[in-house]
Amino acid sequence: MTGVIELNGVGFRHPGGTEIAFPDWRVASGEQWHVSAPSGCGKSTLLHLVAGLLTPQRGSVSVFGADWRTLSGAKRDRLRGRRIGIVFQRHHLVPALTVAQNLALARSLAGLPVDPERANRVLRRLDIEHRAGARPETLSGGEAQRAALARAVINGPELLLADEPTTALDDPRCEQVVELLCELAWEQGATLVVASHDRRLEPHLERRLTLTGEGVEAPPA
Repeated sequence: MTGVIELNGVGFRHPGGTEIAFPDWRVASGEQWHVSAPSGCGKSTLLHLVAGLLTPQRGSVSVFGADWRTLSGAKRDRLRGRRIGIVFQRHHLVPALTVAQNLALARSLAGLPVDPERANRVLRRLDIEHRAGARPETLSGGEAQRAALARAVINGPELLLADEPTTALDDPRCEQVVELLCELAWEQGATLVVASHDRRLEPHLERRLTLTGEGVEAPPA
């Protein structure tokens, strides 16, 4: 299998904090991972490193064979926009734009043509097509979450990253969201990494990485 993510000797320190040391980690194409840990132990940091939104103080993070440190800002943005989909803890939809316009913006920022038909298909798949013309402030929490997921997959990413996607959800909604993430990744042939302290995700994701705040315990190969 082709390597999608490779971490080698990575260490990262937030300002005023202690270093989190991540051991070598390799994720192959098509794998689905659950990164688990209590809050504050580095789950979001790991996803931001993988997405090239943070740069480690030591070690290297490579995605699709490209070391983030070797890429200019423009090349980082292009790689992230075209090949990586990210679902943040907060939806970060642009408030002045409708749901459909947020999806169009994601296409434009990646240098891809706006494709209303594709956007409609994605929104329909997520059962939110009827809210395409709505602005984010008018959406319910669940609708905003699905709109953010639509934006994450609109460009057909090869790597899908989700940060705490089931926080504060009841069991039925949690089941729905994680199954949808897995299905969308499978349908698009994407690698999936979900960072969450929610143990309800464990039965759905085949591989697991556990963060302790000081390092990472990886399962045997």
